[in-house]
Amino acid sequence: MDDLEVNTRRPGSADFTRPENFTMDPWREAEPWSLPGDDTEALEVTVRFDFPQSLVVARNEMGEPVGTEPGGVELRRFEVRQLDAFLRWLLTLQGDARVVSPPAVADAYEALVREVSALYQGEAS
Repeated sequence: MDDLEVNTRRPGSADFTRPENFTMDPWREAEPWSLPGDDTEALEVTVRFDFPQSLVVARNEMGEPVGTEPGGVELRRFEVRQLDAFLRWLLTLQGDARVVSPPAVADAYEALVREVSALYQGEAS
């Protein structure tokens, strides 16, 4: 950081005024892909979770349930404002989740999977 200036006001004074109705609740409850506060319009993304990952997302009330399929599969809808954060989270589920819609997001997820696979191709599992 460059050009920092010391706050010469009396100790404990704020550099801004907090709005009267301000609350941190939306920030505490938000996932990284759905952080509030900016004007980014949310995308509705539907994801297919295989069993047993379907149990984990259901138990943690992640997304909104929109359907089930045989074998314990669950479809859940998410409001996504930060697509990169969402797709990277899905990667951590190691293939137990796949984007169903919208198609552009499904394509972006598959491209990320290919990119990461190529990056680690040949390394020990």
